[in-house]
Amino acid sequence: MTTPTPTLPLPPHALPSTRWLCAAISAVLGLASLGVIAINLFAGRQTEFLALSLEACGLLAGVFGLLFFRSRFAAGPAMTLACIAGTFFTVAFLSGRVALRFELQLASGDALNLRTFTFARVGLALVLALLAAFEVLRRSQGSKRYLVQALAAGSLLAALGGGMFATRDRIAAGTLLGPSWATWTAAGMATVALMALACIALHCTIRAFELGRPGEPTA
Repeated sequence: MTTPTPTLPLPPHALPSTRWLCAAISAVLGLASLGVIAINLFAGRQTEFLALSLEACGLLAGVFGLLFFRSRFAAGPAMTLACIAGTFFTVAFLSGRVALRFELQLASGDALNLRTFTFARVGLALVLALLAAFEVLRRSQGSKRYLVQALAAGSLLAALGGGMFATRDRIAAGTLLGPSWATWTAAGMATVALMALACIALHCTIRAFELGRPGEPTA
């Protein structure tokens, strides 16, 4: 008699609002890739084949985003969203910054400035990445608790790190707290605190996502 192989429960379906927002962003970014391909092929001074190949991947990611809207990847909605977001981000950055250098040269002699266009695409890709994180974190109350702790540690990290960066010249000169030994002692303690806060924020973030996995305890 064979023992049945245990299976983990499937994650919950993505929320309708998540699927609608993914579809809208995917359609916009897919059309953006299609537009770059069309201009490159028919109105560009010369064909940028690296940009063409990257934008083809962006167009494919747009198709996957629309399929996600139709619940075609219900077994792993968060991972699907993360893959789509990562593809859009990579395409936007490499095509805009590396392949085209923020400009698309036209056959007429003019040039299209793509800086704002590129940053907008990167921003939309980051929105999809946040949606993927949300789909994981919403599955468990424990995830939300750890996420709050990570945000608190991250806020303290940013405040302390920003303060040290703003006073870096006085710290380097040893004049921040009067005697140089006091400045160096405080700077050393602050550095240790920065490292501790970074570790706490990273640990809480990882734990928050671990608790969002199917079959994981919620505490």
